[in-house]
Amino acid sequence: MNYGIAIACVVLAGLAPAQEQLAKVSFVCDQRVEFLTALARTAGFPEFAQKGEPSPYQRAVDEWLAPHRTHEAVKRLQGLRREHGTGYDALASLALHLTSAPAFAELAPFDTAPERLDARWKPAPTRHFLEALRSLWKDADGAKFFASQVGVLAAAEKSLSARLANCNAPAWLKSYCGSNATVPCRVIAGLLCGTMNYGCGVRIKDFEELNPVLGCESFDAEGTPLFSGAAVPLYVHELAHSFVNPLVDDCWSSLEGTAEKLFAESAPALRAQAYTTPRVTMCETLVRMLVLRWMAENDPRGAAVQLDEDASRGFVWLRECVGAFDAYERGRATWPTLKAFMPRISAVLAREAERLTVLSAAAPKLVRIHPASGTSDVDSSLDTLTIEFDRPMQGASYSIVGSRTDAPAINGAPLLSEDGRTFKFPMRLAPGKQYSFGLNSPKSTGFRSADGAPLKPLTIRFKTKA
Repeated sequence: MNYGIAIACVVLAGLAPAQEQLAKVSFVCDQRVEFLTALARTAGFPEFAQKGEPSPYQRAVDEWLAPHRTHEAVKRLQGLRREHGTGYDALASLALHLTSAPAFAELAPFDTAPERLDARWKPAPTRHFLEALRSLWKDADGAKFFASQVGVLAAAEKSLSARLANCNAPAWLKSYCGSNATVPCRVIAGLLCGTMNYGCGVRIKDFEELNPVLGCESFDAEGTPLFSGAAVPLYVHELAHSFVNPLVDDCWSSLEGTAEKLFAESAPALRAQAYTTPRVTMCETLVRMLVLRWMAENDPRGAAVQLDEDASRGFVWLRECVGAFDAYERGRATWPTLKAFMPRISAVLAREAERLTVLSAAAPKLVRIHPASGTSDVDSSLDTLTIEFDRPMQGASYSIVGSRTDAPAINGAPLLSEDGRTFKFPMRLAPGKQYSFGLNSPKSTGFRSADGAPLKPLTIRFKTKA
């Protein structure tokens, strides 16, 4: 593939409406993404400088930008991370909402944030950063550097295509949904993203494009970027958006109320993943349902793991809803397309949303935990974990979840207070250690009120003094 074409930036004004485009999939490198992640690497963002022997490309990036470590662009990006958390997927999201170098202009004004621009990019500080970014491109001669890396970037495109081009997902989705996708997908190789993958995209007015950024986990002896099998599920996920997003738009009037209830059910967890609206939550729900059905046919063991992962990310309703597709698969003569089946899907989702709303109203609430979550100076000699709820609990049932290395060592069964509201767990702590664990999880719901309502999963974090 010609590299200059592959990294060409979409200019909004010249685009036809999405419904008039032929949906297609391409595998590319994107100069904007590479430049922004290279800058983040130089600024010390660990997600773009993961452990391991650097590749020739990574060494070239480090050598290129080393003289510019004190550049204003580096300082401003570091400040944006401190103040707004602009790391990880935020970098790729911003890159995809800019025109190509050297202008790096806003594809659409950030004052009214484009729908898929990461919310961490606030207009005023972002524009100050972009001024410095343009200056760095000029000062570091970005055009010359990327011209010197054409071979590596072309090899990355070829490697990514080899990993994904034979995946049956496009044909499977077309057949399963009974329709053609209308949203094009540019799958982007992230040469500095390591093990991280980011589900990004652009949606502005009548234009939409899906742009998953798949991290390059390793390089071969010749320095050719390699991509693991972990890239496949994300690829399927993003392709599914090209079928689901227009469907949600068409059916929104019947989905909106349910989407609002589902979003409210897991809002903190969803917002933390940049799923910030009920509509986005509904799109993600249907996409994940489709991915689970695809995995059930192509990777059954992986499907079970994926369902647990989805639930841990806040999509707790999927367990009860994904089975709705059983009737669809058996009755394609009645429902030739997924759109025809949407009234049934809407009804199942609505019932589950109502059930979760009732459960949430009846769920016990955490009143106090000692050590308190967020505490950073816990005495490591403390030998009791105290958990108090707002109502009597089932005494022989509890779930403290998490890895053994991250959770406190619990040394025995807890004592329950006479009123049934307070557990006291014997525990052992180590000095200078960060602890992170959960009370309940989507799979483990041991903490329950006396009348059987489970505690909604909570994450507790604290650190002991050295």
